[in-house]
Formats: sequence, structure tokens, C-alpha cells
Amino acid sequence: MKPRNQIRTVTETEMKENPIHRSEKFFTENVGINKMLIIDEQFKLKGLVTASDIERIIEQNSSNVRMTLDEKYRLRVGATLYLPRDSSGVLDRKAIIAHAGALVDRGIDIVALSSAHAHTESMGEAIEMVRQEFPDLPIMAGNVTSARGVEFLASK
Repeated sequence: MKPRNQIRTVTETEMKENPIHRSEKFFTENVGINKMLIIDEQFKLKGLVTASDIERIIEQNSSNVRMTLDEKYRLRVGATLYLPRDSSGVLDRKAIIAHAGALVDRGIDIVALSSAHAHTESMGEAIEMVRQEFPDLPIMAGNVTSARGVEFLASK
């Protein structure tokens, strides 16, 4: 292992202004190094960028096909939200909100509510429940087979 003073790093602060430009500069100045460690002021590892990450982002900027990245150039992440029911068959609001909250706390970008037949009152309730607790969280819901089903879910 290398001593700390021999490890080439970049601080979070340096990355904030323009992460792609800063990464390109790092890899240009450090030929042969293909992994850039991002640290905080206490030298704790906060991120890792590879030269291939930067090459791919630059390549995609000139392409018609792009990955969906957030403002920090991280991949956007979505997850399916489990919709458990209590013993009487009613949606378990507490469990659903706890699960959604845990996903939000981990930085989820979108949540998906999926069912074989989503044009149902319980799916509408679940959407309203999540939307009420997390108004800024995008929700994707389905499956529906008719325009009426789409309108129903969109109205929630």
C-alpha cells in the first residue's frame, strides 16, 4: 500500500464547480492513473471516478443516446416500491411510507409502483399515499391496458 502522501486525490470542493472538466484535468496531469479518488477535508473517501467514466460521458455528449445522469453526473436510480397489505387486506400505509422513506433517504430518483392490473382503487390509494408524503418524488405506475387506466393513474 502507498503512504497517504503519495496518493493523488481531488477534494469534493474541487469537484463541485465542473466535475467533468476537473476529472479530465486530473487524468491529463496524471497519465497512467485511471482512477481518481475524491476525498473530503478529513481525507475520507467520498467517491471514485474512472478515466473510462469520463471518456463515456464525453462520448455520450456528442451522441444521440445518453445515460440519465443527475446534476452531480451520477446515474439516476429507480426502484420498485413494495405494496404490502395488513391481515385484513388493506394497504399497509406505515410499511409503504417507511419503505419509500428509506429509498428517498438513499437518494432514489424515481419510484415505480407496479401491478399486473394497476387500474384499481388500491393502486390509486398507493399513489396518493406516496405523493402526499413525498411530493417531489417522481412516481411511475402501471400496468394498464386502456386510455381510461392511464387517465385514472395520471389523476392520482
